[in-house]
Amino acid sequence: MGSPRFLGFGYAGYVHIEDRKAWIRSHSFASSEWMISRVRYGQWEHQGDGTFNVYVKEVLPRKVLTIVLRCRHYSTGGPHCPYPDYVHVFHSHVLDTKRR
Repeated sequence: MGSPRFLGFGYAGYVHIEDRKAWIRSHSFASSEWMISRVRYGQWEHQGDGTFNVYVKEVLPRKVLTIVLRCRHYSTGGPHCPYPDYVHVFHSHVLDTKRR
């Protein structure tokens, strides 16, 4: 049986992406709004260490990319921002589709 999943559909809390700005600038399809909407409305896959992965399929003119956004939900606040409930996206990368 696979890992449990949590649907992030409709998550209205704050999404902290400040340390992902350089990654966003280096990928033409990405923007701050793009990343925030994928975390808010995408499907969160729970990992054993308490984090979540959000897998995103991005269709480009010549290929389809699979992007993974790694995040952690801080329901009672945390070290990154003053909000009492937020999600911190701490890692993002394009998966090697040849191996998947």
